[in-house]
Amino acid sequence: VANAKQLGDVAQSAIRYNNKIYVVVNNSAKVVVLNPESFKEEASINIPQSSPRYMHFVSSDVAYVTELYAKCIWKINPLSKIVIDTIKTSGWTEQICAKGNQLFIAQRSRLNDVYVANVLVVNTLTGKMTSTIDLP
Repeated sequence: VANAKQLGDVAQSAIRYNNKIYVVVNNSAKVVVLNPESFKEEASINIPQSSPRYMHFVSSDVAYVTELYAKCIWKINPLSKIVIDTIKTSGWTEQICAKGNQLFIAQRSRLNDVYVANVLVVNTLTGKMTSTIDLP
């Protein structure tokens, strides 16, 4: 109602950061930036050919967005509203937790027609994946 248009296909998740609400819109290949008081759309961050899931801010100009289909994690600049890098994965990625300079990202993939789960570890200083923690 606040924007006289639909948000997109699936509002998968949302995060509040620096007095903005970032809504990750799955199947619409974007993150919509809203004013938290009026819910008016202030910007849209397009992530071409994506199906984004969850977002985590490292700083005001670096955030990571997980992905359902493209087998990557998107590194974006929320200020300039562009994709600045990707991290290749073997499956789809979901929620993100942080501790210090590390991100822990849940991943599901198929190996020999069996679904497996693991946790990817990304160093936020280098923007690179440093290890994979296998889960039973």
